[in-house]
Amino acid sequence: MLVAALCAVAVPGLLKLKVDTAYDSLIGANDPGYPVYEETIDTFGSDNTTIVYLRHDDLFDPERLTVMEDLHYAFEEIEGVETVKSLFNAMNIRDRDGELDTKALMDEVPETAEDAGRVKDNAIYHYIMKGILIKY
Repeated sequence: MLVAALCAVAVPGLLKLKVDTAYDSLIGANDPGYPVYEETIDTFGSDNTTIVYLRHDDLFDPERLTVMEDLHYAFEEIEGVETVKSLFNAMNIRDRDGELDTKALMDEVPETAEDAGRVKDNAIYHYIMKGILIKY
């Protein structure tokens, strides 16, 4: 009963708990590394990243890909969003007959399950895409 009472007292504080992982909150402006950090942000853009993770046994179904495409473009429209990285702007990097082929993974959402299967095969072919954009 004592433990339950202590937990009940802690709940209001837990609701106010926030995690701030921003680099500039970890070091002060007087830190010798701070100007380098600011220069990097000016050169390459913000280091703020939000990851939206979608999971489904059949993620490459044409209907689901359509929903994911809608999400991709909706995220791009959010004020303050600089970049959206997804299957819809990923490159399909392949070696074709000794030449580097860097076509887009998808020009449009595939209409058939067979075409979606080809997109899936291309997506999981490359280890970078498989490790970063797709957990397979």
